[in-house]
Amino acid sequence: MQRPKTDRKAIEEMDKIQDKYGGRKPELINMLFAKKLDCLTKVLIALTTILAMLTVVHIYLLLR
Repeated sequence: MQRPKTDRKAIEEMDKIQDKYGGRKPELINMLFAKKLDCLTKVLIALTTILAMLTVVHIYLLLR
């Protein structure tokens, strides 16, 4: 039975981390999730900034 593509991708990424840091420790697994969470946080901050700017423009256009 073949693993789904996402499972293989996650396993490959875990193997890279394992090779880089010399083992699969719980701290390394947490670092992987922290890295992904950091990327997600940056995207959410960018989207929130864009939404805030659009809101300001919309309010400006309504008050004109």
